[in-house]
Parts: sequence; structure tokens; C-alpha cells
Amino acid sequence: MRRTLIWLSGLFLVLLVLEAALLWRASARIDVGAELAKGLMPLCAAVLVTGIITYTLNQRNFERTREAEKMRILTGALQDLKAGFERASIARHLLAAHPTGKRFEEQMRTLAEARALLQRMQRERFVLHDDIEQRVDEMLHYLADLALEFRARYPAIIASTVLEEKLLAELRSGGQADITEAHLTRGNQFPLLAAFVDDDEWNSSSFVSDYDGVKAVLKSRIKDLDVARTF
Repeated sequence: MRRTLIWLSGLFLVLLVLEAALLWRASARIDVGAELAKGLMPLCAAVLVTGIITYTLNQRNFERTREAEKMRILTGALQDLKAGFERASIARHLLAAHPTGKRFEEQMRTLAEARALLQRMQRERFVLHDDIEQRVDEMLHYLADLALEFRARYPAIIASTVLEEKLLAELRSGGQADITEAHLTRGNQFPLLAAFVDDDEWNSSSFVSDYDGVKAVLKSRIKDLDVARTF
């Protein structure tokens, strides 16, 4: 924009000097002031109109660039949200099938990936919004509480892992063994894990409701932005 204005100003001065020189040579035969005014009026109008049009186009291009960036960030945030929820769901399904200490330790990595995705989408500008930020915080707290339970009950997780190996060895040797004896959900030491793998508890959990809420807000904002870009 600045370069365009400088260019137009330079062109205006060149034309002004040229017209002044021509008028000076013909000053004996014409009214210099009148003719100069006649020449400057359309020229100034042309420069003014060109400047306004250029400024308007530059502003429009800037807004379009900003809208495109906002659309990219919001779409990426929605993808991260879905990916984070999917990672948590994968860990849940695997733990529900076999909630042993070894499986819990393996799936903590998957839950950590889910947290990283949610944290990344939360940090994006244009995503910062009271409804979104509070709900994503709740989702992160849900996963963090699972991690705290894992850390606090780690001796029991190790014991489950050892017991699982023992039971598997008995089965491999042709003996009789109940592998569910190694499940962490048999007692009351892992209430959060038990709620995590239970279908009813999971479906009514804050994690799922917050996910649905954030997803709805992001989809609505993307739709509104897409509608605005068509005009």
C-alpha cells in the first residue's frame, strides 16, 4: 500500500511539472491560472480515486488472507480435537478388554498423545474462547486424573504385571489359570480406571460431554466463517 501511494505521488508530481512547463511556454497566449486549474482538477480526481480503489483492494486482500488463516487454524483445531478424542477412545477400548497393569502402562503413552493434541489445539490463536478453553481444560483434567491414579497406584500396577506373566506362563504350560485375576478393576484401588473403561460411565462422563460441546462450537465458527467468505 505504501509503495503504491509513493508511486502515485511521484506520477502526480511528474505530471504537474510537465503541465507547468507546457503552460509556461504558452503563457503569452492563455490564462495560465485558469488552464492550470482545469488540468489539475481531473488529475487530482484521478489520483484520489485510484488511491481509494487501491486502498480498498488492499484491505480486502488483507481480510481475505486473515480469514483464510483463521479458517486453517480452526479446521486444524477441530482435527486435533477429534484426534485427541480418538486416541483416548482407543486407549479405553484396549483397557476395557484387558485392564491389567501392563496394558495400563502401555496405554498411558496413548493417553499422553491425546493430552498433547488437546493442548496444541488449545494454544492456537483464534481458538481461544471462554467456552472452548474451559471445556478443553476439563478434558485435560480428566486425563490428568487418570495419570495421577496411575502414578499413585504404581506398585499395584507392577504387581498386576508380575501376576499376569505368572498366569500366562501357567496357561502356556497347559495349566489352568484365570487371567482376569490380574485385572486392576477387580478391586477398588482404581476407581477412575474402572469408570474410564465402563461404557455407561464413559458415555456420561465430562470428557465426552465437553468433547461434544467444543466440537459443536468449532463447527459453528467454521460454518459462520465459511458463510462470511462467500459474500
